[in-house]
Amino acid sequence: MASVELPTRVRFDQYVIRFPRCIMTAVLDEAGENILLIYRHRFIIDRWDWQVPGGYVDPREDPAAAVREAEEETGWRPRSVKFLHSSSR
Repeated sequence: MASVELPTRVRFDQYVIRFPRCIMTAVLDEAGENILLIYRHRFIIDRWDWQVPGGYVDPREDPAAAVREAEEETGWRPRSVKFLHSSSR
């Protein structure tokens, strides 16, 4: 729960969900024409779906965690990594 106060002085409590940092990886082929996807079950929506590799980043781990996650989930280790975007909580 987070206590919120609007500029109008209205106060209320709001439910908040906090997630650990996560990372997603777009693994491309040499020509940059194809992307590596994984087919996995998502229990929240109870359905199988295609997704890019990704997962949670360990505390103090840098963006190179993208390589670890890609290898853990697909067996493929990217040769190089290019940082594209970050979004704060």
